[in-house]
Amino acid sequence: KGLPLPFPNKPATHFMPQGVLCLVDPAESAPFDDEALENIAILLTTFLDRAGLSARSQKQTVEFATVHEISHSLTSSLDQDNIFRQVSDHIRRTLNVQNLSIGLIDKPTGDIVFANILMGPLFEDMASVRIRQGQGIAGWVVEKKHPLIVNDVYHDKRFYPKIDQQSGYRTNSILAVPLIVENNVIGVIEAINKRSGDFNEHDQHLL
Repeated sequence: KGLPLPFPNKPATHFMPQGVLCLVDPAESAPFDDEALENIAILLTTFLDRAGLSARSQKQTVEFATVHEISHSLTSSLDQDNIFRQVSDHIRRTLNVQNLSIGLIDKPTGDIVFANILMGPLFEDMASVRIRQGQGIAGWVVEKKHPLIVNDVYHDKRFYPKIDQQSGYRTNSILAVPLIVENNVIGVIEAINKRSGDFNEHDQHLL
């Protein structure tokens, strides 16, 4: 015997998403009734709600610490490669991604040129990765001045696969955000291949 019961019976502002409580095969001598299930659902929802709030608070604490560390790195060094390294390490750990790339706009041409130091060993024997204005996901983000999440790049016509083909690297998902200074786009930062799950709006906001 089973009786599914939607829970929690709360507004959407609570931390627990909607779910289902289903107790299967209660004892014949003491079957559960609707009121008993309702009470169990309320207790379970309260516990999970508090656990979700605690987990979210802990995650925010780590994220705030990361932002503080990155801010400190940016103000303590003027060396571009050193800044790229420190920013990359922090962001890769916080977003749990495989790789990070930063591309800056080359003013004479409008091309986006990516920092070699972040590209990884597969790119060591390649010339600097450079894409034309408006090309690829990075080009779209720079042109539109708008972030973009693509969790399956090979099914998105904006993706530029030539870099994967040349390097042997496999890109699966990208979160790309424009780098904007005083309303001018100077480049793009891309988090590549989230290790668990899909990129979401929270990742985008943090990046």
